[in-house]
Amino acid sequence: MAITTWPQQQIDGGWPVTFGHDATEGHRTRGDYQFKTRQGLAPGSTPRGWSLFIGSMLTHHQIATHPLIGRHAPLLAETARKVASVQIRNLGTWGGNIAHGEPGADPPAALMVSSAQVELMGEGGRSRLVAIKDFFLDYLTTDIREGELITGFLIPPTPPGTFSAYDKYTLRDDGDLAVVGMAMRLQMTPAHQIADLEIALSGVSVVPIQIPRISERVLGQTLTDPVIKDIAEYVKNACDPLSDVEVSSEYRRWVIEALITKQLSSFSEASSLLLSRTMLRIKVLSPLAKRSLC
Repeated sequence: MAITTWPQQQIDGGWPVTFGHDATEGHRTRGDYQFKTRQGLAPGSTPRGWSLFIGSMLTHHQIATHPLIGRHAPLLAETARKVASVQIRNLGTWGGNIAHGEPGADPPAALMVSSAQVELMGEGGRSRLVAIKDFFLDYLTTDIREGELITGFLIPPTPPGTFSAYDKYTLRDDGDLAVVGMAMRLQMTPAHQIADLEIALSGVSVVPIQIPRISERVLGQTLTDPVIKDIAEYVKNACDPLSDVEVSSEYRRWVIEALITKQLSSFSEASSLLLSRTMLRIKVLSPLAKRSLC
């Protein structure tokens, strides 16, 4: 109804339409938000200091295709491409998605492993930052206070040597909410040892969760099969997946283990290929270097 009545207007994601809410609470025309078109709510993505600032009204499609995001936060672009359907990606915003607090949504886990901060603005233009890991309080409950809107997200720079991915398992199709969603960010040293590992899960609890102390467990190790198995075992036992009408807790544990094993194995292959290319380049350049010294 709102789309056909105001086809040229943007739909604000600060108040998601849910059952029990009056439909007028679910949309506001652009005219209602002229005073909020300062940097943050207006669609856009700009560097802010050493962080990337993503405006809350960027749609999933815009995040998936924005060159700045693809270059500086590729995990977020990848995740945005896996949200729901084409129609929803074209209209839905990350501000609305995060404000809703849906535990099976895709963006929260990706933002968690990216160490993102949520920027909130209240009456009088007062703003505050909340770490995304502290933003979700309970089922469909977030740290948005009375009179506040999400204006955007601050994303720290991606360190060199970083591999990242988002994957999910659904019961119906790829556009469905995640039964288990898994975001992972792995940083490797030049010697191809683990420098940092962050894993976050969606769909397994009433809020998205980040796995604690996983990085210190594997720091300095290489991605061998035993290490991958140990990480998968640790993660599936570090959380307490819920059981619901769709799947059991044990089923979710099995999916968690499978997703993590699959992704870490993929990272291991990519890291080995990168190392092989580096060694080949050294061998090719070595005779040239000797020749230049003659």
